Amino acid sequence: MMARRQPTPSAHGTEAVTPRTHRLSVRVSPEAARRWRAGLCFDAAPRIVEVSDDQLAAIEADRMLIVERL
Repeated sequence: MMARRQPTPSAHGTEAVTPRTHRLSVRVSPEAARRWRAGLCFDAAPRIVEVSDDQLAAIEADRMLIVERL
């Protein structure tokens, strides 16, 4: 499971912005044994992960992955 990131300063430097994360259950479709996407490895067993917006977009765009938002 990914650790939550610390807040990062905003462009103005006065307020902190916490990066948004998404909690997912991800597994590979039956046609593939294992799949790497967004720096993470998935197989037939569901894996619960917390991902950033960019990782979420990459994972959901992959048709070989079965994604369930938690």
